[in-house]
Amino acid sequence: RFNNDGLIFAASARTVMFQTAHPYIAQGVYDHSYITTNPAKVVALRFFRTFGIMFPIWYGDDATREKYFGKWLALHRRIKGKISHSAGVFTEGEVYSAGDLRALWWVQATIVEGTAAYWSVMNPENATDQCLEEFWQLQGRRLFVVVGVPESMVPATYKEFEEEFVRMWADLGVATPARTVINGLQIAGQERGMPASYLLWAMFEKSFFWLPVELRRHYGPLPLWRRVHGFVALFLDLALVSGFRDVVTAVGAGRMLEQSYLVEMRRRKEEKIGVVARALYALG
Repeated sequence: RFNNDGLIFAASARTVMFQTAHPYIAQGVYDHSYITTNPAKVVALRFFRTFGIMFPIWYGDDATREKYFGKWLALHRRIKGKISHSAGVFTEGEVYSAGDLRALWWVQATIVEGTAAYWSVMNPENATDQCLEEFWQLQGRRLFVVVGVPESMVPATYKEFEEEFVRMWADLGVATPARTVINGLQIAGQERGMPASYLLWAMFEKSFFWLPVELRRHYGPLPLWRRVHGFVALFLDLALVSGFRDVVTAVGAGRMLEQSYLVEMRRRKEEKIGVVARALYALG
């Protein structure tokens, strides 16, 4: 109902932007990929590794999972180095590795959150706390455990997961490596002609718009024309994917999703909510 509908792919650009806001992840991609020399190859490898390696780990039987988990470990064993720029709570010169459990937790968390968020927009009538909790218990928690995240680090409920996901935003930050990675991915379609070039670029434009304000600011201010374009791209995406059956809902969700999400988190924490934010929440 969630992952089998390809929502991981649909939310991929936003998920990648969440991931690269973690300096360990951004630096690892910057240091150990072709992002600065051949962005198109990075995209191709990302597709292969996501669908060709991660899906068997997530959804395969025990034998298949063990086989591909070994490949995944081999790919990541060499990913280590030092952070080149301070960002968030992470400082220049700090040692990183792909084996860092908190970074691994964050990668899986962005996939779970992106899948749930996109599904909630496409199926607003079914986006209940009970349904999200069912997703968490049947699929969400498993995505952490199968890649080696200890059970003790995996929240017991979806609500606890959401709260921990939001709490981690305060630790993150975006510096040159992250911006370079996102820029490289955004222009990676140029070699494949105008349609592919625009579609890939637009995926990230809409994702800028769909990021929470706290993280969007890290990637730098966007000029007005890019903000307008991002809104239009997000609206078209949501409207088309929902098959036009929920166009009005998609418009509201596309415009207000980030505010709705943030306000909901503040409401649960009993924090003060401003009048404007409350109005956006109601509209979304």
